[in-house]
Amino acid sequence: MIKKILPRILILLAVATLVSAIIVSSVFAKYTTNDSLPDVVKVRPTQFNVLIGSASSNEMAVNFAADGDATTEKVFSYDVTVNSADNEVAAYITLKLTLSPEMKTLVDRASDTAGISCEYAVYKVSGSTETALSGTESDAIWMSEPDLLEIGATNTYRVKLTVHHTAGGTGEFIPDAIKVDVVATQVDPMK
Repeated sequence: MIKKILPRILILLAVATLVSAIIVSSVFAKYTTNDSLPDVVKVRPTQFNVLIGSASSNEMAVNFAADGDATTEKVFSYDVTVNSADNEVAAYITLKLTLSPEMKTLVDRASDTAGISCEYAVYKVSGSTETALSGTESDAIWMSEPDLLEIGATNTYRVKLTVHHTAGGTGEFIPDAIKVDVVATQVDPMK
């Protein structure tokens, strides 16, 4: 009797061990690569926090005449802080600025013509040093070159908007003038 039961118990234990091994292996993250597509790497998602703050308000409001200001420009700064949280891999950060059609018109307008015009620039901030980011502009979208965000690091970027005014210009309210998106792409850990 024991000779017939013992093999069945051993087979059941082997099957239970195999099933539990399969279940446990699917729970943990795996770093895999595919030889047919060497640029594609699957990793656990990077966690990062994005905080957009401003020294000025959420709205840019300039009234040169009411301010009694003799200057012909005002500068607004918006800081974007990207903080990696519990990362296992580094990430490349790309900033994407999307201009509304009305804002694009102000940016395209030359600052020495009569009226209101605007220009923007994006910087990486390190202490008190600002380094201009290079990027590409296509129609009303500007995208920065990817910038490395190390594991457990914090990168700060600054979007500066300069509003120019020459005689005879009138302004208007532009809702959602600029939209800022932050895109993170994980660094391939296999390279």
